[in-house]
Parts: sequence; C-alpha cells; structure tokens
Amino acid sequence: ALKTVAVMLEAMPLSNNRYRLRLYRNSFRGNEAVDYLLKCQVTRNRIGARKLLRDLQIQFRLFEHVAREY
Repeated sequence: ALKTVAVMLEAMPLSNNRYRLRLYRNSFRGNEAVDYLLKCQVTRNRIGARKLLRDLQIQFRLFEHVAREY
C-alpha cells in the first residue's frame, strides 16, 4: 500500500515555495501533500494522511523538510 501511495506522490503537482525567505523550486508543502492524498481518496481524513506521509518519509525517504525540522 505504501508503494502505491509513493507512486501517486510522484505525480503530485509541484510548485515554487518560499520558506524563511528562501525559494525552493519544484517542491510541495506538507498541507498540499495531505490535500492531494485526500483528493485521491487514499485516506479518509487529514490525520490518516499525515500518518501515511510520515511513514513514507521514514521508509522511502521520498521527501524531507527543507530545514530538516520534521
């Protein structure tokens, strides 16, 4: 199941985002990833989506916080 979600996240739209005055190109914010998983009906609620994203981050290291804070 996690691999399926990982493939879905690779198709997630990316944009340019700022964090602490620095620009990060081709990136996404955490809330955008949660919204995307809900839109794709992978989870039923935001809490489940956050848990799933954390599991993906730990198991597959697909993404990381720009400041490595989370």
